[in-house]
Amino acid sequence: KKIICVFGCGGDRDKEKRPLMGEIAGRLCDLAIVTSDNPRTEDPEKIIEHICLGLKKTCNHEYSLPSLENGFDKKGFVIEPNRRDAIKLGIDLSRRGDTVLIAGKGHEAYQILGNKTVSFSDRKEAQIALVSKAKNTNQPNKGNPKSKSSHEIPWTIADTLKATGGEIICGDVNHKFTGISIDSRNISSSQLYVAIKGEIHDGHSFAEDAVRQGIAGIIVDKDKAKDLPLTKWKEKQILCIAVKNTTKALGDLACFHRKRANASVIAITGSNGKTTTREMTAVVARQHFATLSSKGNFNNEIGLPLTLLKLNHGHKWAVVELGMNAPGEISRLGDICLPDIGVITNIGPAHLEGVGSIEGVMRAKGELLDKIKNGGTAVLNSDDHRVLQLAGKTSLDVIFYGISQKANIRAKAIMEKDFGTAFALTLPDETISIDLKIPGTFMVSNALAAAAVGYKLKLSAKEIKAGLEDFKPVGQRMNILLTSNGVNLIDDTYNANLASMEAALKTLKTLKKNNRGIFIVGDMFELGRHAEKMHAEIGAMAADSDVSILYATGEHSDSVASGAIKGGMKLKNIFSGSKKEIVEDLSGRLRTNDWVLVKGSRGMGMEEIVKDLISN
Repeated sequence: KKIICVFGCGGDRDKEKRPLMGEIAGRLCDLAIVTSDNPRTEDPEKIIEHICLGLKKTCNHEYSLPSLENGFDKKGFVIEPNRRDAIKLGIDLSRRGDTVLIAGKGHEAYQILGNKTVSFSDRKEAQIALVSKAKNTNQPNKGNPKSKSSHEIPWTIADTLKATGGEIICGDVNHKFTGISIDSRNISSSQLYVAIKGEIHDGHSFAEDAVRQGIAGIIVDKDKAKDLPLTKWKEKQILCIAVKNTTKALGDLACFHRKRANASVIAITGSNGKTTTREMTAVVARQHFATLSSKGNFNNEIGLPLTLLKLNHGHKWAVVELGMNAPGEISRLGDICLPDIGVITNIGPAHLEGVGSIEGVMRAKGELLDKIKNGGTAVLNSDDHRVLQLAGKTSLDVIFYGISQKANIRAKAIMEKDFGTAFALTLPDETISIDLKIPGTFMVSNALAAAAVGYKLKLSAKEIKAGLEDFKPVGQRMNILLTSNGVNLIDDTYNANLASMEAALKTLKTLKKNNRGIFIVGDMFELGRHAEKMHAEIGAMAADSDVSILYATGEHSDSVASGAIKGGMKLKNIFSGSKKEIVEDLSGRLRTNDWVLVKGSRGMGMEEIVKDLISN
């Protein structure tokens, strides 16, 4: 039986005790989940760093959050700064007979963040998590199954060779593996390691680290094999399989696994809203089916396979996201996931550097339709004229969603509310009210896509409603945060293109009402020769959205400023500079009830500004 401990340390208190507490937790617990306590005016992440200084002395294995999706099999620790999520994680990972210790706050019914005291009860959060866990345990066809040994699908050597077409270089051919991993830091001894060569790191360089973790099998590129300690591995009976390309092999393993798992797949692509639509669709599907879904930005030739490799016999559906930067990428991802249902949310000016034009985007997104299985269904946005063009070229069954009369699944009576959006969902057979807990009328389109999938899966209107209303915003996508001095931050920093910028600015204008709106914008990437023109359009949009102060950072900040000036914004209200300079300038200008929107492409790291504004 295992002990799982959820704990943190208070801010503005004795810092010397933090590593000592970490050291004790690492020594006595099977899994330590390090989280926030009452951070007060300190940075919660700095407090966690202090704890980990001691924790790493007695526990050297750090799990990532995605690696715990199917449970844990060895002593370790994980960092989850959100206390609510940490409590739920501890309870979700527990099994019959385990002990979950939630330490630190006990009877307190509050949490102190900055100079603000918010309502929070460990007991209440634990009760909610326990009820949720019991519900999913007692209803095997609902929820997302965890690591149940009866559901796991082992890998034999024959399976691996059949999937990849590889050849054995050395090792014991009788090995069996519980799963596949590319992470030498978090791999378990029962998993097969695939050495992936990425843009920054080469997994072959970490092969020996994986061997030290106790693994019994590894897949490598043929051209890298000569540089590896094969003689030593042969002596240890470590299986080594060579393939032409390990990234392709990972996809081939995932495709093989997807076929034998017998789950059906929903694949979602589009220029905007992919991730939110994916999560909404997964929450809707989980109202009736055990459903796996992608995590984070697992939407490429590495992330998609890692998601599919988590399928087990308990899953009925998988909801995956397909991204692209160039022609042919969606096609390859479609070959891997073999979708039964394909969703295209919209087509806009994103990734123009890789595809050349908006027509190139349309062709690239349309590759999904060619990969949907015979007898499958396309779920398409009837409000997007380019998506409609694609619909005219497919022989698949199509379910249209949108506001237009052409849609099978429609929204009527859309109404923006404080921190949310309401509308009437019209299905072919009935109409039901929906109350989304996320701002922005553009979110209605994402909800309609999820509803259309739910309708295809024969869910009732009440089940679709329950799923949509249970949805919570994905991290860094229209998350509304309140600072200790009463400033409202809209964290939409995950990614950006022209259309999502426009949607976010419209939402800022609605939410701020008569208060000041401040827009902090970073560069949009992958626009090629269109970059200068489109960044100027962002500035013009800001001016037209009644933004009081505009901050721009990045290579194209001058284009943003130029567009804003042409749109009628005064130069004194426009600031261009580094992220640090923006925070320093803005910190002295913020007022209570201001609304601040922060947005930019992923590579700009705009979330740093959000963190700095909160800590300041």
